Amino acid sequence: MSIKTKTTIILSLLFSLLVVVASYLTLSHMKKELREKIASSQFSLVSSIASSIDDKLTLAHKVLINEGAEITKEMVRDSNKAQAYLDKERALLNIFDNAIFIFSPEGRLIAESPYLPNRRGMDFSFRDYLKKTIAEQKPHISDPYPSSRSKKPAIMMTKPLYDENGRLFAILGGSLDLMQHNFLGELGHIKVGKSGYLYLYSKNRTMIIHPDENRIMQKDVPIGVNKLFDKAIEGFEGTGETVNSRGLHALASFKALKTTNWILAANYPVSEAYETIYTAEKLYIWGTVISISLIILLVRFSVARLLAPITTISVHMSTLSQKKDKDRYCNISTHDEIGLLAKSFNNMLTSMDAQQQALVRNENKYRELVENANSIILRWNREGIIIFMNEFGQKFFGYTEEELIGRHVVDTIVPETESTGRDMRPLMEQILVNPKAFESNINENIRRNGERVWIAWTNKVVQYEQGAVSEILSIGSDITPQKKLEEQLRQSQKIEAIGTLAGGIAHDFNNILTAIIGFGTIAKKRLSEDPTSQELINDILVGAKRAAELTQGLLAFSRKQSIILNPADLNELIRKTHKLLARIIGEDICISTNLSDRELMVMVDAGQIDQILVNLVTNARDAMPNGGQLTISSDAVNIDSSYAEKHLFENKGMHAVLTVSDTGTGMDLSTRENIFEPFFTTKEVGKGTGLGLAIVYGIVKQHGGNIIVDSELARGTTFRIYLPMLNTKAEEKKSETDQPIVSGKGETILIADDDANVRKTISICLHSNGYKTIEAENGEDAVNKFKENRDSISLLLLDVIMPVKNGRYACEDIRVIRPDIKAIFMSGYTHDVMEKKLVMEDGFDFIPKPIEPDTLLARIRKVLDR
Repeated sequence: MSIKTKTTIILSLLFSLLVVVASYLTLSHMKKELREKIASSQFSLVSSIASSIDDKLTLAHKVLINEGAEITKEMVRDSNKAQAYLDKERALLNIFDNAIFIFSPEGRLIAESPYLPNRRGMDFSFRDYLKKTIAEQKPHISDPYPSSRSKKPAIMMTKPLYDENGRLFAILGGSLDLMQHNFLGELGHIKVGKSGYLYLYSKNRTMIIHPDENRIMQKDVPIGVNKLFDKAIEGFEGTGETVNSRGLHALASFKALKTTNWILAANYPVSEAYETIYTAEKLYIWGTVISISLIILLVRFSVARLLAPITTISVHMSTLSQKKDKDRYCNISTHDEIGLLAKSFNNMLTSMDAQQQALVRNENKYRELVENANSIILRWNREGIIIFMNEFGQKFFGYTEEELIGRHVVDTIVPETESTGRDMRPLMEQILVNPKAFESNINENIRRNGERVWIAWTNKVVQYEQGAVSEILSIGSDITPQKKLEEQLRQSQKIEAIGTLAGGIAHDFNNILTAIIGFGTIAKKRLSEDPTSQELINDILVGAKRAAELTQGLLAFSRKQSIILNPADLNELIRKTHKLLARIIGEDICISTNLSDRELMVMVDAGQIDQILVNLVTNARDAMPNGGQLTISSDAVNIDSSYAEKHLFENKGMHAVLTVSDTGTGMDLSTRENIFEPFFTTKEVGKGTGLGLAIVYGIVKQHGGNIIVDSELARGTTFRIYLPMLNTKAEEKKSETDQPIVSGKGETILIADDDANVRKTISICLHSNGYKTIEAENGEDAVNKFKENRDSISLLLLDVIMPVKNGRYACEDIRVIRPDIKAIFMSGYTHDVMEKKLVMEDGFDFIPKPIEPDTLLARIRKVLDR
């Protein structure tokens, strides 16, 4: 900018500032006076009309209060006489145009004029005006209410009538139709200016009179929408600017009536009310602009005359960018100050040329290094604005250079909140304030497509400006795969810990449950003629089975529970479970299925798929306390390599998808991230173990599948379970308990178990079904008792793990004595424990604890008859 221009601007600004300040002060004073005058005039209008309404109400009420002297108890007792009296008082209908009434002290209608049939004796005691008149024993003016006659807003004025003993014997009432022209009917048509209007409302927010008839008797102005409206209800009277409930910026006046709790208000659009002010403002602005323009022209002419000697060099410098080579140098050779300035300018050009060439060489090297780097290179300023990102970073985040430059790092490549819940904006601010404390950090970032990734950043200060950070250079590397591996390791360790806990208690717990189930089943059969005992024993057995399922669920979660996999059609498994699920959810939830037309063959443990469905449906039911829609569907999808890697699928290819969707309360991000954690629950104490979804997760993973959840608050939840598909068809298999139980033929069975209760319940069960038994408390005892009874024992029933000698070694010792002896093993330990102990191998007959008596009897018969 030239000296001439600077001088012109400075002088012009000084003179213009004087003109602007003077104009502004004058205009402000005038606008203030006009605003006050308009507001005062509008409030006077509203006050005058409010006073008129008060006068009308007062006059009408006085007329009613002065009436009724001729009404006697006899009239009240005889409705016809009361009706005759009202019909005679026609003059009252000129004021009370809706009707006049006589009510009994209890609020029943005795007579009314004009007369309407079939209304005498009707109970109106529910009306507030009768309640208050009876309670206060004095005349009353009611709040507006929809008239039962005209359906329009009306008010009731009442006068209590007393006998000579001061007792209330009747109530005289007069009803006014507020929409009639002789009272307030014209109020809604009065204009304030061209488009302003009046309206009347009560302090309970009911609209009484309004130009828009659809708003009459409505409470359609919520608290906080029109702040001046709210202040008027609290006692404000006067005029002020506000935005009404329909978004109109208006000059509003409010005046409370004295006779009722009504408020008269006027709305005058600000654009119309201040039209005079706006016109004056425009005139002042145009006058100011013209004055400033004249000042600038005068100053510019004067400065140009004063600074003519340096015009030549100024023109040369302003066009320097268009010149090349020797034309860039200034050819002024005078010996005055201008000549010295030109010589210095030429020397500066020579030096700048040399520096420019060096800078270009360095910049080319730097750009080549940065653009070819396989890391994200980012520069951002002290306001958090991106000023550079290399090509690798642009491709990684999915933006072009033009889309990135000038945007804030937060909400562009850094989310507002990490999935862990950490607020990222304060972190970015801390890096700028104290970069040395954050020379390296790891945080979650977000790509353009919404994908969350984890980046390890190294941060360095590029330069300082007066002690403050000017720019930050950040170099980042994608560590998302490492984070996923860490999360998998953490989850595996957690699962292993739960499995260790479950495995530790499984043996003793399953022994206890075997005894409970066995004794309960025996008692049930012996008390078959006692329905009450049968019901109580059934409850015991159901509780025991639930306890067994809980233990198995924990083992399934930790993958320590062996499962029996068979080919099955997922659609058929859903159909078989549908009736049970319908009983679980209750009548207020609509359940529907949408199953694939094709057969979805999967290798699964059918019982555990049932458990998945029961757990998911139970959670869906609890998420819909007021009812809703539950949908179970199935389909087949092909999982490609990229999708499998992104969602940590164990297998690629065709998968059957089981989907359970509800319309319930949904979950926030924090809840979604923890739902598969064991013992995590959002239910009340006593209403959930926190194991349901953890067990579902363990079962799915044990089947080589995957589970994905989508949910948002108030938008329901959808679980999708992916199971690898087969090409074979399902074969129906009958369980041992489906076969009829055949009693024993007097065979002797050697029972070896270190738990006395287990031995006892099995022995009683076998005795009750035609078998003989010999009991042994450990493996060594079993070998000794077999030696004593080698010819009479038909079958060995051995606990796998026992003190002194385990079941397998005991069986091996016995088979040395008698190689053809048949044996069934049983155990409450988990499958992995038995593998570590080397006590089980393929080809053995095995029954896991807890054992149901019918299952045990069926297996014994099967092995003996083999």
